Amino acid sequence: MSELFESIKAALSSLSINQLVAIFIAAIAISLGVKMLKEGLSTLFTVIGILAALYFFAPDLYYHACDFLIQLWHSITSMLLTVF
Repeated sequence: MSELFESIKAALSSLSINQLVAIFIAAIAISLGVKMLKEGLSTLFTVIGILAALYFFAPDLYYHACDFLIQLWHSITSMLLTVF
């Protein structure tokens, strides 16, 4: 185990300050990306769960919610297409 730490220490000591900062920024970006992915998936599954419950308990409300989400999706995509 100490050989592993010594090899890591040697590899890190050979890096420049700019390379160390780049590794630090990359680690932060990856951790934030994973956090956002988890939160995004959680939100997505929550919406799917609510829609599934509406489908069985209030079908009319389900169709209204789906229409709203479709209109929202089209608005967002058209806005993004005009910006980019």
